[in-house]
Parts: sequence; C-alpha cells; structure tokens
Amino acid sequence: FCNHSVGYSTWNSVFSLMKNNIKELRTEKKISQQELSDRCNVTRQTINAIENEKYDPSLQLAFDLAKNLNTTVDKLFISEQ
Repeated sequence: FCNHSVGYSTWNSVFSLMKNNIKELRTEKKISQQELSDRCNVTRQTINAIENEKYDPSLQLAFDLAKNLNTTVDKLFISEQ
C-alpha cells in the first residue's frame, strides 16, 4: 500500500533537488543559456530551471551538460549526503 497524497511542501522538504555548478561553469566559459541549451538539445528554460535548482535533469542530459561544460557529472552536481 502506498499513499500518494503527499502535498507539495511535504514532498519538497523530503526530496530536495540536487545542487549544481552549472551557472558558474557556464559563465566562466562565456556560454549563454541559449547556447548551452542548443548544444544539449533542450530549451533555454530547461537550463534556467536546472541552474536555479527547480528541476533535476535526466541522466542523459546530465552527461550532455558535463560534456559541453568540459567537466564530469560528479563535478557538475553536488551531493549533500
């Protein structure tokens, strides 16, 4: 039995989104959100949401971001555990 009636605030406090260094690396390399989104085949809004920790990317997108920012996934995302 699984209760799916968890409210947003409860869900958000239990499952926090992963922190990342995308904006820092992107600006350091002078790449715009639009350019990065074009390289990764997603919308600029997706990049913005990931940078602002409102959305966690798929595993494939995480690898694409890391490749285009010349880093590794483990350096791009910060584990707080």
